[in-house]
Amino acid sequence: YFFRVPLMREFHRCDVLVINRSQLDYVKLWPLEGKTVIVDYLDPAAHEKLLAAGAGRVISCFPQFAPHPEIGYSALEGVFAIRQGFPLEDEALLHEVRNLLVQAEPHPGRLPPRKRKFAFVIHPLTRKQLFQVKMIKGLENTAAARGVEKVMGQLPGFFYAKMKGIVSEFDGQEIEGELYALPATPRQLLRSNPDDVYRRIGQLCELAHKRGTAIIGLGAYTKIVGDAGVTIEKHSPIPVTTGNSLSAAATLWAASFGLEHMDLVPRDEKGRYKGTAMVIGATGSIGKVCARHLAHHWERVVLVAPRPYKVLDLVEEMKGHCPDAEIIGTTNADKYSPECDLIITSTSAQGEKIMEIGLVKPGAVICDVSRPFDLTLDDAASRPDVLVIASGEVELPGKLKVGKTLNLEGDAVYACLAETALLAMEGRFESFSLSRDLDYDKVIEIDRLSRKHGIRLSAVMGHTGEITLQEIELCRALALKKRQS
Repeated sequence: YFFRVPLMREFHRCDVLVINRSQLDYVKLWPLEGKTVIVDYLDPAAHEKLLAAGAGRVISCFPQFAPHPEIGYSALEGVFAIRQGFPLEDEALLHEVRNLLVQAEPHPGRLPPRKRKFAFVIHPLTRKQLFQVKMIKGLENTAAARGVEKVMGQLPGFFYAKMKGIVSEFDGQEIEGELYALPATPRQLLRSNPDDVYRRIGQLCELAHKRGTAIIGLGAYTKIVGDAGVTIEKHSPIPVTTGNSLSAAATLWAASFGLEHMDLVPRDEKGRYKGTAMVIGATGSIGKVCARHLAHHWERVVLVAPRPYKVLDLVEEMKGHCPDAEIIGTTNADKYSPECDLIITSTSAQGEKIMEIGLVKPGAVICDVSRPFDLTLDDAASRPDVLVIASGEVELPGKLKVGKTLNLEGDAVYACLAETALLAMEGRFESFSLSRDLDYDKVIEIDRLSRKHGIRLSAVMGHTGEITLQEIELCRALALKKRQS
């Protein structure tokens, strides 16, 4: 019954598949992609079929007590019958089995390594990136630009490029990625009917499934539209993840890096920072998880969001998790920014001003998680005494090769993309991060898996490229000087 049409879509949710040898003809219809398969007995033909279907670990229930285990149960019983004479009673059969099965245990075996594949959806983050497309290149500054952007935002997605050379540091497993693109800017995605965006992303999920990928991740604003991936996942033939768990973890990695090298915030005897941290966009998926983490590690945390009732609800929730921290809620970031040592901004403000950087405390560390950025290049340049980090990008293990540009420096990739790759490395083809309610425990888990497989923070980036340790030292010196004046 498992292989009948009504249950086809549930297949990708399974980690272990239990079958008998007669069902192997069905297996070729399914991309096993690393699943564990338990089969009654394994002969060379079955071995080849499972290999072709992409199985990972295979367990044969036929015990390894004979030089030719592929003969199967029926043939073995025939041998016993010949030795004992007919008819073969049940007790006689059990007696023969007990005599032969000295180590009657299932035989585990691993098929030769097979590359696991993941897919990821991207889109241009700015109009400038959109107009890099060959057929419309050069039209960005023309009168037709707005109309072209609108038309492009309604087109279906397409296969964009391959990613190769990703190798786990834990077990040497090599995986491949496929990038799919929607030619829509954030403005077009946010203005579109969510059902239309769901439909276009759903088409990419179907295409990725047909091309043999086992999981798909949503990048940038494709995971913001509507219900943050929930509806898309319901209609996808493969698991869907927003990648927000690793995005949140990477934000905290970047914040920790900046604080450590600026070295301006003291800690108490328990290791908590004796200062104030702020999260702008605190009621969002990433913002809420960051807020909970900071509440465990800071004496005072300020939560900022545009809707007062949501802020008040979140303050009460955080106080329940971290009663020892002082939790403050506000809709106005500028009210507390002069007191903050760390500011994490994770919004979908789309260029609207979220704070006045001139009010920020000298020596503060700002992690701008938003794409496009909440803070402009001019904002960052106006405050050389404030460390502005463009967090969210990480480095995958191995020697990454991408067929086309991701508009990032060096080997850096977006953390949401890295989460999708990480789940493929771990063989966990599941909808790990979905909806706007991000699970804090999953952020902790994805952090552990990242360390296991070798995903780490890439070189810390600012608006114009890598931020060197010398630049951080200069920022620190300027901050100290300004604090003393």
